[in-house]
Amino acid sequence: MGCSGILTSAFILLLGHYGLHYAAQKWLPEPNPLDPQKENVIIKIDPEELLRSGPVHGSALVLGTSAFAKEDDFKIHLVKLMKHHEKSLHQLDITHIQVARPMSLRESFRPNLVLTGDELGNVVPMHSHMDFSAGFDHSRGISRKAVQDALMRIANEQRKWEEPARVFARSLQSRIQYTNCETFKKHAEDVCSEEGYLFTSCEHCDDSSFIGTTCTCQVPIVQTLMQTFSNTIWAVVMCITGAIVKANVMSQPRIAGTISSRGDFDGICQCFDDCNSCLCGWFCPAVRTAQTYHVASMGEYCQWLLIMAFAYGVPSFGPLIFFIIVCCQRGKLRERAAFPADCCMDCLCSFFCIECVICQEARLVDRASKGTCGGGVPPVVGTAVGQPVVGVAVGVVEPDNSK
Repeated sequence: MGCSGILTSAFILLLGHYGLHYAAQKWLPEPNPLDPQKENVIIKIDPEELLRSGPVHGSALVLGTSAFAKEDDFKIHLVKLMKHHEKSLHQLDITHIQVARPMSLRESFRPNLVLTGDELGNVVPMHSHMDFSAGFDHSRGISRKAVQDALMRIANEQRKWEEPARVFARSLQSRIQYTNCETFKKHAEDVCSEEGYLFTSCEHCDDSSFIGTTCTCQVPIVQTLMQTFSNTIWAVVMCITGAIVKANVMSQPRIAGTISSRGDFDGICQCFDDCNSCLCGWFCPAVRTAQTYHVASMGEYCQWLLIMAFAYGVPSFGPLIFFIIVCCQRGKLRERAAFPADCCMDCLCSFFCIECVICQEARLVDRASKGTCGGGVPPVVGTAVGQPVVGVAVGVVEPDNSK
């Protein structure tokens, strides 16, 4: 399998990656959906909390139209339920409850904000994720075991919390009364725009009423720009770094003959055998690959630096292009080193750990350049042939002319 086979494999892997991503975006259901008729809050307590010390930690999924989406109302009712389940917690108050609103793993993978409308005409998120912790105070008779037992009972019960008499739903904007779906959609678009999303899509929209309509804010602008152009920014940084270290690279001897007399590359996980090439390969792969190809007499340093940095910096597709180039050049590096061809293994290693491949090639070329693994013309090493001559001084007898 040559470069055409590598390109075909890369194309198939790319289609598989984006196909799975699209399927997850389109068909993966929202996590832990709440049925407004049965429950408005779901409490979860990790069983490992039984073995820990310190505050008892838990998580909650709250219906956006519920009053408990507001942190103060959530704390008040949670304390009320804990006192109901554990009589020894009569001294417990909301100061012992701490609430945070982190971005969950699900929201990080599918960063869409789903909006709906409540009975007061507010635009609110469909679900609100909360992490909370309940502390204890032995001086006031509040033990950790009592706090833990109360929360475990609440989590096992999972019944609908009684809403307060007045509904104070958490609103993303000021309260506005809507007359039809179009006005609701317009307000939802304004909310999505203020929250930093690019598109808004609405479902179950009836012109006569907006009740039951949900709008989803899609494509967060800042996050999308960072994901799209982060490689481009880093490619520029690598170009600057490559220009700074150019003098050191050009001073390294280039290999004209066979690169190595070994039978194959060393271990792909031996990155720490050479910390310099390891750090450069991981943080500046374009610089390190350009140096490797230059020293191996496979091209000029500046040329390769620009090619690799440009490939790395292409928005969205940069890593794929970089992977294809490294794969193809690894085959040529094998030819220069008289190694047996192994295109399948080269493709797999480059795809799953391209930094390890870059460091592995760097170690090979650097050692050959220094003459430590048979680079270029191997040094002549041998022993003297034959036996040493051992003898004693022989005196010279002059002729006796007296006779």
